[in-house]
Amino acid sequence: MFAAHESNHRGALALSDELLEGPERRIVSRVAKWLDPAERALTLLHTIHADERLGPVMRDDAERLSLSLLRTVPSIALVSLASPNGNYLLPRRNAEGGFDTKTIEEHPGPRRVTWVRRDRNDAVLAVEEDPSDTFDPRTRPWYLAAVANPGVVWTEPYIFFTDRAPGVTAAVAFRRDGEVRGVFGVDIRLDDLSTFLARLEIGRTGRAVLVDREGRIVAHSDASRTVREQEGALVRPRLDELGDAVLARAFDLWRVNGHGRFTFSVAGTEHIAIWGRLDGVGGGGWSMLITVPQAELVGFVGSASRLASAVGGGVILLALGLAVVLVRQGLRADRLERALELRARAMAAQAQALARLGRTPAVHDPSRDEGLELLTATLCDTLGARRASLWRAAGQGESLICEDIYDSATATHARGQRLRREDHPGFFAALGRGDGFEVADAAADPRTAELRPSLLDDTGAKAVLVVPAMRGTSLVGALVVEDRASGTVPLPHAVSFALAIAGIAVARMTAAEARRLGAQGLASGGDRRVAASGETERPALATLPPPARGLRGLPEPMAERLSPELAARAGARQGLAAELFPDVTVMVLRLTDPVGLAEPAARSGGPAVLDAIVRLVQQAAEEANLAYLRIMGDLVIAADGFGDRSEAAASAIPRFALEVTERCAGLFAALDRGNAFQIGIDLGTVSGSGVGVGRGGRVFNIWGEAVRGAETMAASAPAGGVQVTEAVQARLGSSFVFRPRGRFWVPGAGERATFLLIGEA
Repeated sequence: MFAAHESNHRGALALSDELLEGPERRIVSRVAKWLDPAERALTLLHTIHADERLGPVMRDDAERLSLSLLRTVPSIALVSLASPNGNYLLPRRNAEGGFDTKTIEEHPGPRRVTWVRRDRNDAVLAVEEDPSDTFDPRTRPWYLAAVANPGVVWTEPYIFFTDRAPGVTAAVAFRRDGEVRGVFGVDIRLDDLSTFLARLEIGRTGRAVLVDREGRIVAHSDASRTVREQEGALVRPRLDELGDAVLARAFDLWRVNGHGRFTFSVAGTEHIAIWGRLDGVGGGGWSMLITVPQAELVGFVGSASRLASAVGGGVILLALGLAVVLVRQGLRADRLERALELRARAMAAQAQALARLGRTPAVHDPSRDEGLELLTATLCDTLGARRASLWRAAGQGESLICEDIYDSATATHARGQRLRREDHPGFFAALGRGDGFEVADAAADPRTAELRPSLLDDTGAKAVLVVPAMRGTSLVGALVVEDRASGTVPLPHAVSFALAIAGIAVARMTAAEARRLGAQGLASGGDRRVAASGETERPALATLPPPARGLRGLPEPMAERLSPELAARAGARQGLAAELFPDVTVMVLRLTDPVGLAEPAARSGGPAVLDAIVRLVQQAAEEANLAYLRIMGDLVIAADGFGDRSEAAASAIPRFALEVTERCAGLFAALDRGNAFQIGIDLGTVSGSGVGVGRGGRVFNIWGEAVRGAETMAASAPAGGVQVTEAVQARLGSSFVFRPRGRFWVPGAGERATFLLIGEA
């Protein structure tokens, strides 16, 4: 019993480590997301103004760009621009929601300090001079550090005088021929990180703390403990100055042993502490601490051990009483009974699960994603698996798209991952044979070895159960179950249950396809005709718009209004080479069938399907009076919201996306094909400039976070659907109809909610 208890205890401790990895990853992602925009902004400012001195032109341009950053990046509190001769520019937020700009004109003299007060609409409220101001930016630590070091530098966290909150400053010096021409600085408040730490659930009473290299508080789950008053001034306390015995003990262990996992006792209570390094954040000197009482994660071991001891003692006494005459018979009967009980429990659990699924309407409704989530969660729970995922065949069987994956350890769902045949030939070949199989060591089996880097390494899964989902002899999807409890559910029962789930999934996919065809008028055959050869003829296509007069990235009517102006602005000797637009709505149309795009759009020949789609999109863009349209391979990028067009563009782009969806769906319906396109929409900051030189002039090109976000939404959108980010839904929730799709992990941005655009309200 003691050995079993120790084994269970060790296993529970290992499980606690896995449970704490989730909050640890979320903290790293949140801190990086909060600080990285400031570093990128400094890099952008450095790139734009690297060769300029702090003169009137540069100061005006830098002020406009700094105010734009303050409006769009919530982590930035103020922006500083200082020159070696003492001139200084400081835009910052004020308490009324507007902006104040401080200007120091030291050179050529006399010294003049001016404040310009603006409201939230950028209207000037007051212009004030402050002859008593003696501030010299050249003496500040951020200025001295930037001058002494190349690239972006970070100060140690300190208390902002005005806000009375902890913060940090990032700065970069721009040079020419080794001469410092100025220094940009960005102040970032850190109290939002304390709010985030307070929302983390770590057991019942677990806590998370961020500290600098000296152990002083950067952020704390209790925000009131990030600062304290000392001799009339606010300072950041050290961990061992908080009067918290647990944090003080964890701090001592860190100072002696460095980062790692520790267990220790305080007042008779065992605690777990995990120290992790935040590499590349805040100058690389920050660390995070997670502490939680051990009993909150592994307390079940003691109660389970006591129960096991009581039950085990009774079994031993009974066995001793019968051992004299019934040893052999008892052992045989016991083995048989356990096997029968195991099968009976497995069959009963599966029957209950299938009955529950049968009574749930969402399971059979292809328009409700919660049905998919219930299928994978039921599969995972019934088979005692770590993860279970449902995949849909796409691209004429050349890839599998994850419809839903459920992780039982974290109770989370995800979707959107793609497995391609070219990357997993052995796995696809095994699926094509139509038979389910299970391997105990996925890395050693040629059928599943290719899954390790793309799927299994996420959890370190070793055993895999794979069941193809077939419609006749055609593969329509697959189920993948990782690290199931093979000791409680025999393989035949596991395969049978997975096949039942696969049958439900196939029915959902068939219903979804029928609904799509019915919506296009094709479920009953429509106006299709059967030729003498027995093949279905394509109906005649509707009249397409004429080819565009030019494809330099913009249709000509729009190019004349927007692109030349910005290209000329970019080519000027002074000013910005690239301009930052803080509120642009971007749509990306992704075409998913490269072979089909090259085929003619009519049986009698004529233009290719790609040409027909591009013409339809161009016509819709001209009718919508969009500001930007660009064709890039199998992507079409549309955008609006430049300058004073941002409010109108927020609704114009989704309306344009619905129009494009309707027209493209009609085109593919006429071709008797499934919708081979996906659309994504995001809004936010983009950069743009004129590029290239040619007879047609310079082409206007855009890039940035909103473009990447729209591409990510398009890549994971359902075929023929429009997927938007949480920012788009929040802006337009009252004007359009949206349906929640789920949450995706976006690199560099963290976990984001997504929605499907259904129509206008």
